[in-house]
Amino acid sequence: MYQIRPEDNQIVKTISLRRSDLEAVTYLLGQLLGHGDVDQADFGKSQLNDGALVSPRALLDFARDMLLARRGRLKIFNRAMFGEPAWDMLLALYIGQVEGPRRSVSGLSSLSGAPATTALRWLDYLDKEQLVVRHANPTDRRSDFVELTDKGRTMMERYLSGTIQTVE
Repeated sequence: MYQIRPEDNQIVKTISLRRSDLEAVTYLLGQLLGHGDVDQADFGKSQLNDGALVSPRALLDFARDMLLARRGRLKIFNRAMFGEPAWDMLLALYIGQVEGPRRSVSGLSSLSGAPATTALRWLDYLDKEQLVVRHANPTDRRSDFVELTDKGRTMMERYLSGTIQTVE
């Protein structure tokens, strides 16, 4: 896009970049220039549909924003209108894998907003689909922890990468 700068009447070319594109360009330039101040750990291999890189931090921020927005709608609308406890659990597990805390079965059930029996049915389904795995709590034999499997994390990253592209 071209525009005229009013202060000196010059025509300049401007470009528009999504945040994820800018992060990818910054990383690549840092690598080319050999800058040590660009933290490679902040950039992953997730790609948008157009091939642009998306950093894990951008995906995490997007997942957190999505979960907060889903919770925020409950302040306005009746909870009965929304029935996706499994999705809320997957988002919380995705966020928790980086930021913690570990999620217990009861904590995920509570977070989902669904009755405990419904939440447990969804956790069983997610386990059957190999998206989550349960681990015994080493300090409390009455509870289990839940985490995403590699398959679950990969599917979440693929979905979030595709979705972040449509909202930017």
